[in-house]
Amino acid sequence: MNEEEHLFRAESRNFLKTMAMHYATGFRIPEFQRGYNWDTEKVKRLLEDCLSRLYHLSSETNGEVFTFLGTIILVDVKNPRPCEKSFLIIDGQQRLTTLSLLCCALIEKIKNTRSCLEPLDNETKSWLESETKYQEEALFDCTNGHINRTDVPYYPRIVREEDHIGVTKGSFDYNSSIAYFLNKFSNEFNDESSFDFNFKPRSDRHEGKDKQLGANYEYIKRQIDFLYKGDREGSDDKDIECEFVASENFKTRSFRKLFQEINNCFNDDSSKRDAAIAKISKPNF
Repeated sequence: MNEEEHLFRAESRNFLKTMAMHYATGFRIPEFQRGYNWDTEKVKRLLEDCLSRLYHLSSETNGEVFTFLGTIILVDVKNPRPCEKSFLIIDGQQRLTTLSLLCCALIEKIKNTRSCLEPLDNETKSWLESETKYQEEALFDCTNGHINRTDVPYYPRIVREEDHIGVTKGSFDYNSSIAYFLNKFSNEFNDESSFDFNFKPRSDRHEGKDKQLGANYEYIKRQIDFLYKGDREGSDDKDIECEFVASENFKTRSFRKLFQEINNCFNDDSSKRDAAIAKISKPNF
């Protein structure tokens, strides 16, 4: 591969693979990029695109159709500290930032609804606790990185040029809205078993650039809560339009691929695995 081919190499990746394409990767937004300014209408369309793909995956009516979330242009940066690898975000920061907010909102919902597993039998409950913990950690890895050789527990995966990622306590300085948000979220994520993360502007000086990000996060949380409760007539939270994933669709071959821990928890015992899926596929689960 010559230098030009390497420089302009295009790859098809989902969000998880994009965020996990290299150990200890950071994503930096250069100075010439505008700040985060998506309104709720753009956030709504992104959520609907994600939910459309999830529905097709669960129903298997069109399970191999991909949802295109847009192009992301990244430039490789060699050996920055403390990350072992970093990328400048040339295009796509609005989507990457919004998807990071979505990851945080999903983490909140997972943590705060784990108690609903209590009525299940021990085997099914143990599996779903492992499953939700796995998904929770995978989502967290999309938002915050960790380097063992430093005494800073976590660093935001997305920062701007104005931010400084330090390697010792007190040496970091997060001035951008997204880095400040992700840093605050990581502190609460590790301190609390369940929480309600309310992002507030740091000061009058930051209110303008913090306010839109905070408003979008609350909007995403309300839409997730609406989806969790179900399509209720006259719900004030309802804004997005989507097909609901029915619990009986958990049995479908495509949707079962999302269960990362099921084989480990049941030691590849297909009868126990199928019985557990049948229990959570009941409409009243």
